[in-house]
Amino acid sequence: ETLCAALDAIAPHDWAGELRAWVDGHEEVDTTAGLARHGWQLAYTDTPTAAFQQQQDEDGVIDLSYSIGLTVNDKGVVRAVSWNGPAFAAGLAPGTRLVSVHEQPFDGERLMAAVRDAERSPIQLLVEQDGERLERTIPYRGTLRYPHLVRVAGRPDTLTPLLAPR
Repeated sequence: ETLCAALDAIAPHDWAGELRAWVDGHEEVDTTAGLARHGWQLAYTDTPTAAFQQQQDEDGVIDLSYSIGLTVNDKGVVRAVSWNGPAFAAGLAPGTRLVSVHEQPFDGERLMAAVRDAERSPIQLLVEQDGERLERTIPYRGTLRYPHLVRVAGRPDTLTPLLAPR
């Protein structure tokens, strides 16, 4: 009750019902339902937001998590692989070094171009993994994907006031 009262003081809502549904719920969880209730939806475009780009720059990686499911640094070393994503399915793992993309030496722009063109041509890589050089094909048929929040027409925006500085 104390927690629900504190939450309600910040953002009025049926917090007791919300928490009870999460604790007692047995159905599949829709992780974007909260966004929709606040008048927003998740969408993907082929261009990163300024915040996404800044995070990549700060982390020193190219973040392709939402397309092929990996992040890679400028030396071609894979930093992270999304579980069950396309890069994971191709057998890539953190620490793998991308040697070439489509038989051309690795560079970030070449990898991004390969992802951008993946609808037409599978991504062919030569990688160095566990002391071996191996050819890998990433099973991805899309393009670059970056998350964005988009307003839902006709629904009130209750997220902006919730996130506003106080």
